[in-house]
Amino acid sequence: MSKQNIKKIIDPEWCPITAEMLKPGAMHQVVLQQNPLFENLGKRDWWELTNLFHDRNFQSGEMIFQQDTPGMGMYVIIHGTVKIVSERGEQEIELAVLKDGEFFGEMSLIDETARSASAVVSEKTHAIAIFRPQLEELLNRRPKLGNKILKRLSMIISHRLRIANQLISEYSQNYQEIDEP
Repeated sequence: MSKQNIKKIIDPEWCPITAEMLKPGAMHQVVLQQNPLFENLGKRDWWELTNLFHDRNFQSGEMIFQQDTPGMGMYVIIHGTVKIVSERGEQEIELAVLKDGEFFGEMSLIDETARSASAVVSEKTHAIAIFRPQLEELLNRRPKLGNKILKRLSMIISHRLRIANQLISEYSQNYQEIDEP
């Protein structure tokens, strides 16, 4: 995200942007506020959330996590590009290319099932991560906030599942049309 875009989001025209506003935590908040999981939260909620996230920097080609390994957390891309790929034998299927502000790995916040895909860095990426133990701690300490985030997470996963079901349905319909004489 460019300084100009950050300025539009956090800085009205009449207020000059300061170094303080561009500290990593401020930039994280700017990106997170655009994310449906974290939008419209109060100051106290933001204070709680900043203590949950961990900064991560990845180099191009680096694997963030691998398919079939235990999932522990979700990542939000502050800056960079990440490919989500599914490995089927020798074949690699690109499921998504994610950029600034987008997130992945969210299902691991809900259950301890192995990762359904791999996440590979396409270009140098700065991300923040939240891990299941921190979310569980938040649920114990601030149940209202934790449940708000879990509800939003459930809605997003549900939306993504509907899209996946639609794609599968369209694919199978097209496949049947090809097989019919």
